[in-house]
Amino acid sequence: MSELLSEQAIMANFCSKEAPGIRAVGISGLPYHQAGASSVEELAICLATGATYRNEMIERGMSVDDAAQQIRFSFCIGPNFFMEIAKLRAARALWAQLVKAFGGNAESQKIVMHARTGLYNKTQKDPYVNMLRTTTEALSGAIGGVDSMCVGNFDEVTREPDTFSRRISRNTQIILQEECELTSVVDPAGGSWAVEWLTNEVSEKTWELFQAIEAEGGMAEALKSGFIAKTIGATAKQNEALLGARRTSLVGTNVYPNLEEKELESRVPDYAEVRKQRAREIAAARMELDEASDAAVMEALGKIVDSSGDDLMPILIQAVEAGATIGEISKTIRASVAPGEAITPLPTTRLASKYEALRSASARFAEKTGRAPAIFLTNLGPLRRHKARADFIKGFFQAGGFEVISPAGFDTPADAVSALTESEAGITVVCGTDDDYVEKFADYAKAIKAALPEMQVLLAGFPGDNEAAYKEAGMDDYIFIKSDNYELNRRYLTGLGVL
Repeated sequence: MSELLSEQAIMANFCSKEAPGIRAVGISGLPYHQAGASSVEELAICLATGATYRNEMIERGMSVDDAAQQIRFSFCIGPNFFMEIAKLRAARALWAQLVKAFGGNAESQKIVMHARTGLYNKTQKDPYVNMLRTTTEALSGAIGGVDSMCVGNFDEVTREPDTFSRRISRNTQIILQEECELTSVVDPAGGSWAVEWLTNEVSEKTWELFQAIEAEGGMAEALKSGFIAKTIGATAKQNEALLGARRTSLVGTNVYPNLEEKELESRVPDYAEVRKQRAREIAAARMELDEASDAAVMEALGKIVDSSGDDLMPILIQAVEAGATIGEISKTIRASVAPGEAITPLPTTRLASKYEALRSASARFAEKTGRAPAIFLTNLGPLRRHKARADFIKGFFQAGGFEVISPAGFDTPADAVSALTESEAGITVVCGTDDDYVEKFADYAKAIKAALPEMQVLLAGFPGDNEAAYKEAGMDDYIFIKSDNYELNRRYLTGLGVL
């Protein structure tokens, strides 16, 4: 770590003198965002990283102004529209505070922020919804005041983007910039009481976490001790719980799933082969050097060993111009450096991945058996008496890839049993009103269990005080608004042999 920080300081010092338009030190929130960090956590971690880099560069001889002006930030923009605006606005104030505390001037207190639309909330199912997600996220970034922005392609989590998806991404920010004229206003959200209040709240929470990281000994120690992983892990677990309970919605994934959608054409490169091919190309280019050029490379690499500090960058440039590869240069610089302590990497994930695994399993089951796993709705009485709960159950189980059969309402248990038997479904959900359940559920459940003993009989709605009576009649489970959508889909898919 120390060697890497020294190399970083050498490059930053060189750029501050020879290439002042370049900021050599980049801090990205992407690894933390993709691990499930909240907006506050991402910001606090990035600021703690910035403080560490600033301190290390100062220790290696740079002034606070030169050090601060070599740092640039890259944030991810999540789906919470106002929270992301507040995060970016808070970043500007907090970074200025951190630089000012070390005596930095007004110019060095100005933060440079790049942003890219997030990946954590993007989906492979119903992928065109990602266009809407990236649009609102890009708007958050523009209003929040980023200096530059990358709008991700709607299909980037599924395949290698094509011309169409890249064009949509490019035009999204061009419209915001050229037609909405958001860049013509210094602070589009300034003066809004709600945004100002939220910015203040984000600033306070971020500062609390920043101080907690500093209390761990700084960013490096917080990573080594597992403090960062534990903090983000708790948030990610909560995110998954909210998604599973459908308190957080991903359209097309856990709400309003479209089982008839056509999957995007897969165009995933063989990255292992790409790497091998590139390695062969570099090796071939290196071998094509004549004897004089090869000698020049070796001479430049030899100088690197004997150089340090401000003398190193000109020699590195000389080595590159002579034809040395990055690998050769890196190995030469770090030839005498012992491996440092390994830090367990944070997981890279997406919120929808667990649901997508269920849907993929159901699709494979359908391909193998000729039919998706099926659930039959035993609807009681006329449409107006069962439609609300039938629609709820249909959306609930389609999130897992189930085929949900919803016939017209039944007037007798015999008719329901006949239709259920013909459907060959392994699960049935009785849908109706609470009054219908009191009057009819026991008769329907007993008839189903008598004819189909292995059938799982579920109730749509919360049974309340009647739970014991319904279970005695044959109810195996019930589904209501507080049920864990993901866990129940996983459980019943497992029971049907899908998982």
